[in-house]
Amino acid sequence: MIETRLPSILPGDKSSGIKIFIISVTAVLVVVSSLVFAGCFKSAPQSKDYFALAPGNSWLYEGTQDTSTMKLEIKVVKPDPALNLREGIYDIRITGSLGDFTVSEQGLFLELAPDSVKLWGVKQMNVNPQFFSTPYIWLEKPLQVGREYNTAIQGTPTPALMAVTGQVKEVTPWGEKDGFVLQEESGTGLAGGVKLTFVPYLGFARMSIPEWPELTLKDASLK
Repeated sequence: MIETRLPSILPGDKSSGIKIFIISVTAVLVVVSSLVFAGCFKSAPQSKDYFALAPGNSWLYEGTQDTSTMKLEIKVVKPDPALNLREGIYDIRITGSLGDFTVSEQGLFLELAPDSVKLWGVKQMNVNPQFFSTPYIWLEKPLQVGREYNTAIQGTPTPALMAVTGQVKEVTPWGEKDGFVLQEESGTGLAGGVKLTFVPYLGFARMSIPEWPELTLKDASLK
């Protein structure tokens, strides 16, 4: 153990006493400040699932463009039980600036498994909906830079449109996180121009969609 000795204060040596007083006050302020700032930051939410799409999980996004501000909350929910869907199929509810609706109203459903996520489309919405033969999007754990995924929005998916183009240090409300950039590369169709940043175990932290303000993650409730 290294012992640090402060210089002794000689009688009448006011300058030494003042220096030690300043050092002591500074040390106290540093400790107090670090405790205060440590209490200001919440620990980052983390899902037990790689894609963070567990039922009940939700994310709050916000974006500003010119004078307009868009706020969206996205939540993974159970589908209508009257649809008699197979185990593992879930819906997404979106509320905020775009209104209140579910993606199932657009004929889309999520299928969640421990190591993968599939976005399915249905041919017709009724009791016992009939899915297309292959999913529109099929993401598998872990994401890999350079890999391409299906992103067709109608009919049989066309392959290799969405690609993981790189890794990024994404700034979140909980500090920098390692993430992946997913970009739609064909430039056509309903998914044309879409660019997403995904952080494992947290979810999508940034969404760039043509004609929308860029949406960034502001809060999340995960399990």
